[in-house]
Amino acid sequence: MLSLFRPDPFVVETLDSDQAAECSSIHAASFAHPWSPAEIAGLIASGAVIADGVFNGRTNQLGGFVLSRCAADEGEILTIAIAAKLRRKGLGKLLLDHHTARLRSGRIRLLFLEVDQSNEGARALYRRFGFEEVGRREAYYRLPDGSRATALVLRKVLI
Repeated sequence: MLSLFRPDPFVVETLDSDQAAECSSIHAASFAHPWSPAEIAGLIASGAVIADGVFNGRTNQLGGFVLSRCAADEGEILTIAIAAKLRRKGLGKLLLDHHTARLRSGRIRLLFLEVDQSNEGARALYRRFGFEEVGRREAYYRLPDGSRATALVLRKVLI
């Protein structure tokens, strides 16, 4: 019998602070200096932060998340992370599509983020979304070996 592979359907939903431990686990697998569940819970609970997660529609397992802080008509993506086993499957695009639409509907005009200049996968995703480099922060990120990496400051006009 022929079996056709069908990927799990993923949906984007608003996060709540009860999901901070799952977010922290994904963050720890994605960044050299991960945020604790308490730090993430505090951000999610903040009235200034928009928090979205991408979930497996069948199992409700969190596959990734994004947190943005908003002030006036500007937003900044504080972090975005996809579970290691789910990367390069379109979840980052799905998550950013939803998240930027949500920010736009909240009247956010400009969206900023910082990305390690050596993170080619993330940079390619951001380019596809129309983010443009507007600055650099030399030696901004501390790497596990103690060296430093440059952060690129990117901006996207939403409305």
